[in-house]
Amino acid sequence: IIKNFQVSTKVHPVTFIYFLIALQVGYFKNYLIIFSIVLFHEMCHLLMAYFFNFKLGKMTLLPFGAYLEILYYGNYHVLKELLVSIMGPLSHIIIWAALLFLKPYLGASTFHYALQFNFLMLLFNLLPLYPLDGSKVVLIGLSFIFPYKLTLYLTGILSVICLSLLCGYYLGVEVLLIYAYLWLQQILYFRRIEEIYTQLLMLRNQFVHYKHIKWNKGYSIYRPYFNIYLKKEE
Repeated sequence: IIKNFQVSTKVHPVTFIYFLIALQVGYFKNYLIIFSIVLFHEMCHLLMAYFFNFKLGKMTLLPFGAYLEILYYGNYHVLKELLVSIMGPLSHIIIWAALLFLKPYLGASTFHYALQFNFLMLLFNLLPLYPLDGSKVVLIGLSFIFPYKLTLYLTGILSVICLSLLCGYYLGVEVLLIYAYLWLQQILYFRRIEEIYTQLLMLRNQFVHYKHIKWNKGYSIYRPYFNIYLKKEE
């Protein structure tokens, strides 16, 4: 059951500037295609999050996409969070099918441009790069293997490596703003790791019913199994 289907939306000021520039240089149609694809991608996350009654913050419309804030992420059931995360990549399959259906009405150039960007968007979001969907899937996967606190750090390290390789592979003027945003997100992520972990320990029983065990610093917690603790080696 989906309750309270509403979410506050904020348009970043730079987004308006991008729209005006695209309009002036004759790139508006292509930019509209890009913006529509990334917005649909985020709306699929939103619908799945609503379906599971996740607590949501605001959705920010950025010049190069959109970002949906899910409050207390990491405290919900693992499989539910996995489904919310993979809905982004799955949305591009829906877009691909829609483009094939609309091909006769779009024109060859528009169709191929939209198809190419949709495919690139899919690949980009699968990268283990925070805050992209690939990073969230990696986080969930690693949390089955390592203690959750270590998993948070490993995910962050892998994200920084991925972004460094991406910057080394391609560094053009048109992607500088995106890279700047992603590097800022890496910094903010590492600053929040302790907060995320503490939040998990304090709020875990408010979201999912697990076995109540008194927390002990001598034990490690594996996030998919909140009721399983392993004693740290001496």
